[in-house]
Amino acid sequence: MITKNLEFVNEKIDNFTLHKSYALDFQQKLAKLYEGDIQYTDKPSKKAENVLNCGTFLAFIKYNDPNNTSRLYGANFCKHKLCPMCAWRAHLKNSVKFEKAFRSMPEHEYYHLVLTIQNVPHITKEFIINLRQKATQFIKKSMKVKDFFLSFELTIGKDGNYHPHYHIIYYKDGTTYTKKWMQTEWAKVCNYGKQYQIVNNRKCNKNTISRELTKYILKFEDINPNEQQLRVIDVALKGIRKYSANGSFKIAQYNAECEIDKEEFDKLFELDHYSAEISFYKWFIDNYQITEKSTIEAKQ
Repeated sequence: MITKNLEFVNEKIDNFTLHKSYALDFQQKLAKLYEGDIQYTDKPSKKAENVLNCGTFLAFIKYNDPNNTSRLYGANFCKHKLCPMCAWRAHLKNSVKFEKAFRSMPEHEYYHLVLTIQNVPHITKEFIINLRQKATQFIKKSMKVKDFFLSFELTIGKDGNYHPHYHIIYYKDGTTYTKKWMQTEWAKVCNYGKQYQIVNNRKCNKNTISRELTKYILKFEDINPNEQQLRVIDVALKGIRKYSANGSFKIAQYNAECEIDKEEFDKLFELDHYSAEISFYKWFIDNYQITEKSTIEAKQ
């Protein structure tokens, strides 16, 4: 069944072809992880099938309005946290949402802070949750900042160790922090002694930083995990939230979501008064091919 699913960005089939081609190898590796593996799900074959078939079906609707609006109408995305194609889709939508939220924020000097630790040989869900708690504690108690936005990211070093870290955007009137103080305090909060990495803290433009915050949890272009690493990451990230907001950032994010929902509803209502053509695409080996077209009449 096709459902109306208007997106925030006018999308083109060429973009989907590029990202589907890019995601194929990773999707196959991810699907293989679930085949016959009951520790993940009672129906491992179904989960593997969903990942393998992600984005193999697309439907675009083109309205006969003055702007010839063309948007995604339906698709079969797997919505897996580690799927490169779904991560790209989430990045598109979230960057628009956060840009809108940040534009409504007051004029302050905003800072982009990155809290890191020394690479670790193994990573678990409990470890990530604990690190997030420490990051929040450092911001709220050590820095005494109540307005911030936090985004989780994970990379793998050349030595095979894991590098979890948090990107944070914040503002605070009248107080600046030296790099030395931040490093010392972060090490105290982490209780890792000397095993901490440099804390990056630099001014940023609140109107452009959203692209940095909404990147994938994994940097797919830099990471090619082996089966064991992928298994560890998959288990560790289950139920982990990428984003978290506090104070005025949380309010701005909520308001932005409400405004976008209203804008999309109004746009949909307006477009329903125009006739349209729906094009159906299927993925065949290395590209999308159109398989069917249909038309819908304008609502009176």
